[in-house]
Amino acid sequence: MPEARRVELLAQIREHITVTLSGAQDQGEATVRTILDRLGEPEDIAREAGAGSAPAGEEVAGRLSVGALELVTVVLLLIGGIVLPVLGWLAGVVLLWASARWTSRDKLIGTLVFPGGLAVAAWYLLFWGGSSVCTSDGACQTSGMSAGPALTLALVGSIGSIGSAAYLLHRARRTAA
Repeated sequence: MPEARRVELLAQIREHITVTLSGAQDQGEATVRTILDRLGEPEDIAREAGAGSAPAGEEVAGRLSVGALELVTVVLLLIGGIVLPVLGWLAGVVLLWASARWTSRDKLIGTLVFPGGLAVAAWYLLFWGGSSVCTSDGACQTSGMSAGPALTLALVGSIGSIGSAAYLLHRARRTAA
């Protein structure tokens, strides 16, 4: 159970005991034990408070699960634009914003940290080639992008896309169940 919830629950139990004792004629140990017996077993109180009754390992595994919809969303954001140009990535964005799993901040990161996913990086790698047109007097004019900037943009795009996908998967695991 998260520490904040545990502190809140203990405060509620103390308050209940204090209020019940203040209304009792006898405030001795027997009365306190009766109040505690009526509250129930600590495991039952924790379960009802939302801690669950699963062993710690099972609880952690449950929190770390990512649903198929979230996985498909992240895959579409990452490579959807390669599989189905533009529409694949847009489908991922729609699924991202329709999901209740992520916060608005997560959705903005998934949408705006290198939009288009790896498709944009692939585009830079495929179409970076420039061309030169030379006139008869020997003057040449180059158009397009040289390899250095194209590779840099492809690298930045790849890191941004993979980073935002990893972030979304991490957030989906943290907010699962």
